[in-house]
Amino acid sequence: MANTGSALHGTLIGDLPTDGFIYSEDAEAGRRVEEMEEKAVPFASEAGLQFYKINVLDDPVSIQTRIQCDELLPPSVDAYFLQNKRRILDSCFPWFGLGLYRTFGAMNGDYAFRQSDPYSKTESVLIQFWRKGSKVTFWRGSHLEQVVTMKGENNLWRTPRVALTKLGLKPVEIHFEKRWIVRDIVISLRHILMSLSSSIRDTRLFVEVSTGSAITFGIAAEDVLKKWWTPMKLPISLQTVVSDMNGPKFGMNVAYFDDGHHEQPRSASLPSDFKSTPTRTLK
Repeated sequence: MANTGSALHGTLIGDLPTDGFIYSEDAEAGRRVEEMEEKAVPFASEAGLQFYKINVLDDPVSIQTRIQCDELLPPSVDAYFLQNKRRILDSCFPWFGLGLYRTFGAMNGDYAFRQSDPYSKTESVLIQFWRKGSKVTFWRGSHLEQVVTMKGENNLWRTPRVALTKLGLKPVEIHFEKRWIVRDIVISLRHILMSLSSSIRDTRLFVEVSTGSAITFGIAAEDVLKKWWTPMKLPISLQTVVSDMNGPKFGMNVAYFDDGHHEQPRSASLPSDFKSTPTRTLK
């Protein structure tokens, strides 16, 4: 289970099972995002896949140090640990796979990627590297509530904000700037200044992205990935690259096409379960 982090460099803040999200100060990853954008690196390329490998599979923020920060903690909590993205994925899934790789931009209204199911465990998450200036609202704990939803554009699950507030849920508003403020985050850490550029969230969590965009990786458990998610389309010339990146506890959901065809590489489509009917629990 992911631990709560502090407001120090390289730490993660939040609790994935309870809050449904975690934030990370990650200036180095932010620099890599800027390089990707400046060089217009396509996701379906060796350089694009290396971005995933470096920032997720080989997440360099790998310190696991006990920290005493009594002024930030309630009396019941005396220590917490730094965690990296890979360690969190390993704690959530016996095996996990990449099934979605694309950029998501601003979209008005609150939505979730997966239909509300409070009785389900975490079966899929989104790891997102946010562009500087992005503004996001996360509804803490909304993945654990039975939220009334309707199918919206892009096959996302939408809900009116009043439905979230009636459940007693509180929004966490984030400005992804060089220096920014977090309000009402986990364990009552209020008005803490920090630098932050990445997040992990349960796909059932409701969010609104009012400004900006994020390079997004969709990660799922093995059975969910193989049964419900549409494979990403990659040129066959990348087959060796993908094979070299796969390991005994992680992989990718990929379908290859011949490089000689006229079909162009494209980022992964939304998983097929996003198009399912509301009468069935999404995976």
